[in-house]
Amino acid sequence: MKSTRALAALALVLCSASCTDSLDAPLAERVSAPVESSTTIGKHLAGYQGWFGCPGDGSDLDSWIHWSPAVGPAPTTVMFDAWPEVSGLPDDALCPTDFVLPNGQPAPLFSSYRPSTADRHFQWMADHGLHGVLLQRFSNSLHLWRHRAFKDGVLENVRAAAEAHGRVFAVVYDISGTDPEQWVSRVINDWTRLVDEMGVTESDRYLYQDDLPLVGIWGMGFTDRPGTPAEAHELLDFFKNSPEQRYRATVMGGVPTYWRTLDGDAKTDPAWTSVYARLDLLSPWTVGRYRTPVEADWHRTQLMEPDLSWTNVRGIEYLPVIFPGFSWANLTGDPQTFNLIPRQGGRFYWRQLYNAVDMGASTVMTAMFDEVDEATSIMPVAASAAGVPTTGHFLHHGEDGESLNSDWYLRLAGAASQVVEGTRPNTPQIPIQPTPPDDPAVPETPEEPDDSEEDDDPTVPDDPDDSTEPTDSQEPNEGAALAAYHVSLAYQGILGRAADPSGLASYTARLEDGQSVLWLCQVLHSSGEFLAQRAHLSSAAMARELYVGILGREPDPGGLSATQNAIDDGRLPQRAAAMIESDEAASHFQP
Repeated sequence: MKSTRALAALALVLCSASCTDSLDAPLAERVSAPVESSTTIGKHLAGYQGWFGCPGDGSDLDSWIHWSPAVGPAPTTVMFDAWPEVSGLPDDALCPTDFVLPNGQPAPLFSSYRPSTADRHFQWMADHGLHGVLLQRFSNSLHLWRHRAFKDGVLENVRAAAEAHGRVFAVVYDISGTDPEQWVSRVINDWTRLVDEMGVTESDRYLYQDDLPLVGIWGMGFTDRPGTPAEAHELLDFFKNSPEQRYRATVMGGVPTYWRTLDGDAKTDPAWTSVYARLDLLSPWTVGRYRTPVEADWHRTQLMEPDLSWTNVRGIEYLPVIFPGFSWANLTGDPQTFNLIPRQGGRFYWRQLYNAVDMGASTVMTAMFDEVDEATSIMPVAASAAGVPTTGHFLHHGEDGESLNSDWYLRLAGAASQVVEGTRPNTPQIPIQPTPPDDPAVPETPEEPDDSEEDDDPTVPDDPDDSTEPTDSQEPNEGAALAAYHVSLAYQGILGRAADPSGLASYTARLEDGQSVLWLCQVLHSSGEFLAQRAHLSSAAMARELYVGILGREPDPGGLSATQNAIDDGRLPQRAAAMIESDEAASHFQP
């Protein structure tokens, strides 16, 4: 192992007590100590695409890449769904577009080829405590010199940024779309070049495991990716037994969801099992495989826990993948896939993190840092409609009725890093508090101080709804009675029990102070009690619970279907709030 790596580890130990800053929100959990790079254990890593380009960015491609075809970004040509918040990027990272924000300001994008982009991204990672990245390197275009030069430039940017900000990085080859006759040779030839000519593994920030540099191969065993078991063994032989020691590596395999059972998205040849057994780290793909926290729980018990048992027996490190949400309407041209998997204010993402660590995973990967194409990114994106262009259709944090700052998912990722490394308890609920949106068109107003000592659930933003405030025709005691009635219905419908006296008093006061019924439903839905006692229920069973608990009757067929669909789409709180505030529920209210 290189001496610089040992020195980095020593620096981490010496700096652990003195190099951690405690700054004001929203960056309350900043970590400035360099990340120890000799092991993957205790790491939370994000996939990093680094594939965005634009004319004039200095690359030989000199063209729009991934934002849109070469013609340039327009409402009918864009290929990404989440609009990035770029106000925190340096000016030289930005690419002008014809889009305009609601406040009349231009809406630029950015190029991954410009060094300042990666530098700022890694500064954000350091600020929030994310340990590092797995840099995706697509092998399908490595034989095209302009594309290879672009990838090399991004790799150099990532290396420099990781070294500047004390993060770690490793290369992951994605074999999607690669010539089936050349995928093995392309990976081998490129890796030898990265080692010999670019010296990437000599960086003290390159991630190692078992005294060897980590390299990933994503796509082996998928039904729609190239490769046979024999070819996969050939590639593994190179990394594990190369006569030249400098080319050897610890191998992480990005494998199909159903790799162990050899069905679904996995090739069925039993010989693939021997390939999976040779991997040092095994990482099944999960993006899009479930859509709600309940489905994530099912995925854990039915797939992830048996997977982990299989890998533990064989001494293989299991690397689960978690993701914040999913949308790809602009990429596919199918408007029905817009916000296909809602983020639920981070509750969907956090449930996956909780499951992964709770079942014993020692390393976790988030997909992705910068993947706005399919809206799985954790880097800052627009906080609300005020931060997206006036034309086109783009996802923002407020799409699901949440009130969140643009860097909310970076903050969640930082808290997740602390959970993975063991410096923060692993809890079913999100342990940090959101902050208000920061869109450029929204004027900032000082918040009233909150003197309450109530320890309410921090996973739900304080988003008052004026419709819940008493009208002039309401007497104060009637408003309090109505708020208490709403609290009681929410408890009965969502938790299946009567509200306890302290909860009834506390939440009644919050509703009287302007909090919305939706806010209350979100709090109860994300509570540990719901996750422990009710999350296992089927959507049909939970729909019936809402009807009986809130409206006091069995559901009619149409209402059952609509409520079940809402639950399946991750919108239980919204459905429950609508029922609580319905005319039918109001007809039973007696002040």
